Formats: sequence, structure tokens, C-alpha cells
Amino acid sequence: MLQRPQSAIVESTLQHLFHRNSRSDLPNVEVLTYLTYHMAGMDEAFNSIKELRRQQTRVRLLIDPILLDYFSKNEIVRFTEVDDLIVSNRELEEKKHHFHSIYLPILSFSLLSNILQVKDRLPIVRLILWALLSGKSVIAHADGIDPSSNMLRQNSLDRGNLSLKQALNQKLKQVQSFGIQMVDRQMVASTFKELNISKKLQVITAEQVEKLVKINVKQLDVTTSTIITPLAKDLINQYHIELVYMEKEKR
Repeated sequence: MLQRPQSAIVESTLQHLFHRNSRSDLPNVEVLTYLTYHMAGMDEAFNSIKELRRQQTRVRLLIDPILLDYFSKNEIVRFTEVDDLIVSNRELEEKKHHFHSIYLPILSFSLLSNILQVKDRLPIVRLILWALLSGKSVIAHADGIDPSSNMLRQNSLDRGNLSLKQALNQKLKQVQSFGIQMVDRQMVASTFKELNISKKLQVITAEQVEKLVKINVKQLDVTTSTIITPLAKDLINQYHIELVYMEKEKR
């Protein structure tokens, strides 16, 4: 009987392990979603949160008090389909280590300004800074700020002068330079799907590392049995991704 080449056997084994660990029964990623008010409306933000819930993601909701001037808690729960709320700053501080990512489904002008001014006396700014400094991903949408976005255009908020538009675009670039990743609304599902898979990968390839770099993942949970290909190791070193060794799960 002819034996398969060793390289083919290894590749087949890696593919089997990858697909086994890409199944739908992976444990949920826990995402803190911060919901604030925007003058252009909230429909896009509410729909993005509902889309996120359709992924294998546990969504915990932190509500900006100003939003409660426009919607009751019951309405927010109904529109987002999320009833898992963070109700106090103390709880936020106690639970922050459980979050794999922070998601900003709507970026308001005031929130952008507060982040850029590093106003860490504000709990959400302090949390975002902690996340960025800890290597956790912070994911947001630019359409609440970008003067050329459909969201602002549809609400007739794209008619400011050139100086104002240039200032807003500059602030967007600046906040991205802090490490906040701006994604299109259509990318919500794929972005968090990659984040979810990253938490349980037992075979890590260069292609997977490249995908994780795009969503600003700075840490990978691994065990002593995790297989990392040589090219993946090179990329992990190149992008300074930290490998966090977890205790192997008991079956």
C-alpha cells in the first residue's frame, strides 16, 4: 500500500483540527456594547446590535444616561433585543476583565471628543483606554462622524463647510491612530466571527493571524497543545501578539 507523503498527512490533520474548532458550538465571546445617543437617529445602532446577537456572542449593554432622555430602558431592550445590562460603574469595573472586546455601534461627536481628550474621569473613556492599553480590541463605526457617510447624508447632516468636514475627518484618523478599529456596518458579523474563533483556535495558521490583525486582536488564548504554524509564529512576532496560555479544558 502506498503511504501518503508526510506533508500531506500533516496538512490534512491541520485542516481537520481547524474545521473541528470552527464549529458553531464554540463558547461565546463576551462583548461590552456601549450605546449613546446620536442626533442622526439610532436605527443603525439598534440594528447592528441585533446583528451582533445573531453571532455566537454574548452582548452586554452599557447605556449612556443621555440616551434615557430619548428612550426608556424597556424600549432600548426591545429595539436591541438585549436585556443583559451593566447597571453601575462598580459592576463595570468588576466585569471588565471578562470582556473580549468593546463595541461602539454609534460614535457620537461628544464621545469622539472625550476619547481624543483622554477624559478618563468618564467611565466609558476610562474603560476604552484600559482596553486599548491592555491589548483588547475596540471596534466602532465611523458613519456617525464621517461627513460623507450615508447616515449623515440621509439626515441632511452633510452640508457643513469644508473646514468642519476636514476637522471631523482628521479626528477620525486620530482616534484610529489610538488603536480603535473602524468597520463598515456590513462587517459586524464577520469581525466578531473572527474574534470568536480566535478564542478557541487549536490550530493557528498565517492566514488566521492576518485576519485577526485586521480586527486589532492583540492576544490569543492558547494551550500547550495548540499548533502554531511557522509562518503564523513569524506574524505573531511581527505584530507583537501576546500568546496567553490557558489551562487546558477538562472534558
